[in-house]
Amino acid sequence: MMNTRITTTLGSVALVALLAGISRATVLNFAMNSAGAVPANNSDLDVPYGSNVGPANIIGATDGGEGWTPNIALAWAPTGGTVPAAPDIDVLEFHSAGTFTGAGFTVPVLQLDIDASNHTVLPEDPWVDFTPDAGWAVRIHELKFGNATDQSENAYSTTISVLELPGLTPTGSSHTTAALTAGQLEVATLNFTGAPGVSYRLLFHDNTDPANGLNPHPRAAIDDLRFSQVIPEPSTLALVALCGLGLITRRK
Repeated sequence: MMNTRITTTLGSVALVALLAGISRATVLNFAMNSAGAVPANNSDLDVPYGSNVGPANIIGATDGGEGWTPNIALAWAPTGGTVPAAPDIDVLEFHSAGTFTGAGFTVPVLQLDIDASNHTVLPEDPWVDFTPDAGWAVRIHELKFGNATDQSENAYSTTISVLELPGLTPTGSSHTTAALTAGQLEVATLNFTGAPGVSYRLLFHDNTDPANGLNPHPRAAIDDLRFSQVIPEPSTLALVALCGLGLITRRK
């Protein structure tokens, strides 16, 4: 009886260890720039921000409870450049205004600066691409989306969707917020898991009423973007299966 209990316990521990080893998560909170410093207000986000996050490359991120995501690369757009050289610049920006604190964010946040006053042509929808290493898959959990308390435009909703690359194929995973006004925040839960080695785009589309014409929303922001890397490789799954089979056999 004692041997059976010991074997069962050890088998359970092994299963937990294996499962913990194949799923790791990062939460991007934008508290630092890529140089490891507190970002200046309205400074641009680097294109690869949040890529391959590990203990030596934390930047503005926290451990999501399961380790880090060293096998997931990110690419943000549109960003970089100097206003008003082109329409697709100064869109993804760090911001620490108290008006975002009042909205329920923890600053700094990532502001989606779709602002007609800074652009002769309204920028395209912002996005972030997730590219996993071979054998790994990305899992996109959730993020916060909302408006600063000094938002003056009409209430609007935003659709946050996951598209498969390179063809921008809809995956069916999306979240459309309520029509948010000043100071309102919503958690967009996606819980999408991609295929191994396949890249995906997280796209933010402003559902402004076309009747309002150009009605940009420069005081929207995101925060606490949580994503994981998972590895459903046959070798790993086989180890888990064998461990589980051993438990069943021992009990019999």
